[in-house]
Amino acid sequence: KQVPNKITGDWSGKKICLHCFGGVGDTLIAIGGTAKALAQKNCYVVASVNENHEKLIRRLRGVTEVVKPTKLNTLSFRNSFDVVVDYSYCFNSARQIKNEDYYKLVSNRSGIEVGPGELKLVKKEIENQIPICYLHPGASNSNRRWANEKWSALAYKISANGYEVCFLGTKDEFGFQDNDNKIWKYSTVSSDLLRQAEVLAEGDLFVGNDSGFAHIAGLLGVRGAVIFSTTNPEHVIGRYP
Repeated sequence: KQVPNKITGDWSGKKICLHCFGGVGDTLIAIGGTAKALAQKNCYVVASVNENHEKLIRRLRGVTEVVKPTKLNTLSFRNSFDVVVDYSYCFNSARQIKNEDYYKLVSNRSGIEVGPGELKLVKKEIENQIPICYLHPGASNSNRRWANEKWSALAYKISANGYEVCFLGTKDEFGFQDNDNKIWKYSTVSSDLLRQAEVLAEGDLFVGNDSGFAHIAGLLGVRGAVIFSTTNPEHVIGRYP
């Protein structure tokens, strides 16, 4: 059986697999945008993603099921779908970052017009008496990271302006704790991506590099700023409020 790799015609009620093994941001654009568009067509959408992203991707509107990418190596499993859309190298090649609107790239690959997806999160109420700002200094591409000393200076400056400051990300990403200045690092509590997304949803402000957390903040409508270097903001987050 030759499984189509593009969605053409009327795919209402069909079983569709969306495969993306990139970073969090790429996955949210590709899977989130396409799944939301297919939700109107009552499709059974299976997302094939990085294991570390599974719990978060399950919360995207239109996603019915999430599986590990290795399952697609089994021919019988792959052939159980009406179409498999593979977003590998959709945004980047081995040598360069594509300088185009990311949602247009996804639309061209999938065959349907897509926009930002929708995250449905159970928000974690935070008992804090002052506004909180979340910082994410990490990024999968080192060329997209602002210098650590600048993040440190920014954290203290935001804290001095009346905010509690919390660094998001994994334990190995930059961040620190300073109890006197109400600065802390969430990975000391949990590195779980979904849990951090839930607390970010309650945040008052977000500042980060062009990274997965910037896309989470964008989909959740958390106000803030994203620091760009090697990528163009209009190509990446231009469609977020």
